[in-house]
Amino acid sequence: MTTFTRIRINPRHRAARHALASNERIHAIVQRATAAGSPDGDQQRTLWRLDPGHTVHALYIVSSGYVNAAVIQEQLGAELSDIATCSYDPFLAQLATGQQWRFRLKANPTKNIGSRQPGIRGKRIPITKQDEQIEWLT
Repeated sequence: MTTFTRIRINPRHRAARHALASNERIHAIVQRATAAGSPDGDQQRTLWRLDPGHTVHALYIVSSGYVNAAVIQEQLGAELSDIATCSYDPFLAQLATGQQWRFRLKANPTKNIGSRQPGIRGKRIPITKQDEQIEWLT
């Protein structure tokens, strides 16, 4: 099951301030929370976005399982009442060919070079050319 989770983060909370200081920290927290919350415990790729606000930030996560609330509480200082999750499957089921949707994306497109061995990742470098970035996204 695919889930959509919204987490309200109080940026004045000490743990949240520490996490919000770095996108890499937020990414690590999301990975930990979704791997621990997935049915088989596998590290799944997730989509997430942080929308900053004046008094509350919103963290949105689309994942293949439930988000582990204990991880979110510990790492972001969120209360259970700040975490809301629902099934994303009904939305996905309504998507159809020809529909047009608008979305915001912040991504870090990269590619691996230097390793010819299967299962071994080479050096990660950024993709800087626009046509390569579009291909990466597609």
